[in-house]
Amino acid sequence: MTVEEWAAVAAWIAAGVAVASTAVTLWLQWWQRAQPEWGAMTTGVGRSVQVKMEALGRSPAAVGAELTNVGDGAAFDVRVTVDGMPCEVIELDTSTSSIRLMPVAGLVMPGARFGVVLPKTRLDEEHQVVIAWTASPTRWGRRWEQSLPLSHEGFGVRLPAARAPRP
Repeated sequence: MTVEEWAAVAAWIAAGVAVASTAVTLWLQWWQRAQPEWGAMTTGVGRSVQVKMEALGRSPAAVGAELTNVGDGAAFDVRVTVDGMPCEVIELDTSTSSIRLMPVAGLVMPGARFGVVLPKTRLDEEHQVVIAWTASPTRWGRRWEQSLPLSHEGFGVRLPAARAPRP
């Protein structure tokens, strides 16, 4: 081989190493991105919340959950369902006079928590609680879901978040 041919081979090898290095760097950035992660705890539903639900024409619930974003990323448009039924979201750390029942928690920052009223739920049965949220950046519309089994023993092992199916 001539010197020019060796130079061409070396250039192609260098280009291949640069492409591989770029691919590994991009994959690591994607893998280490900030992500929400959910911690859950079952709670009772206070009398003030039950009164508010009755005033709004909804059947009162005795079982609730406190969900905390224990991850390192923010979650947007957070919705919770139990066995496919939508749940009401309650802002925590507010006075009882300003209880707001909403179908969605708009933004949940890392470390923030909110309450959820689980409709028609009895803890003597097995249930599936699904938390769905939009990942950042929201303009891409990437929805994620995380399932939490619920029984009389409380919440079970949480399953890893998965990409939500497109509607």
